[in-house]
Amino acid sequence: IARPFFALAIVWLIGGTLIQMILQWHASWVPQDYSPLQAYALSFSNLFSFLGFQKAHFPQEFLDWLPASVRVISAVQTILGAVLLFFLGLGLRTRFRMR
Repeated sequence: IARPFFALAIVWLIGGTLIQMILQWHASWVPQDYSPLQAYALSFSNLFSFLGFQKAHFPQEFLDWLPASVRVISAVQTILGAVLLFFLGLGLRTRFRMR
């Protein structure tokens, strides 16, 4: 249970940091209402994409505005999030299996 959970946390932190660095690098493109914490919120919404956080909390203009490198990071996070959540589910099932 611990390994997939910590792997999710690491993917979230690394992804959020990379997104934040890329958006700071493209500072002239950043909208006025952008907050640095939005990079970590976007990273979290990528990991748990099946919950629909991205469309609920980010306007479509912001998502269309994102550079291609952020979109690649988002795609990788979405795939890793699905795989790691599957492993977390397997670990929980094994842990609480009734005998």
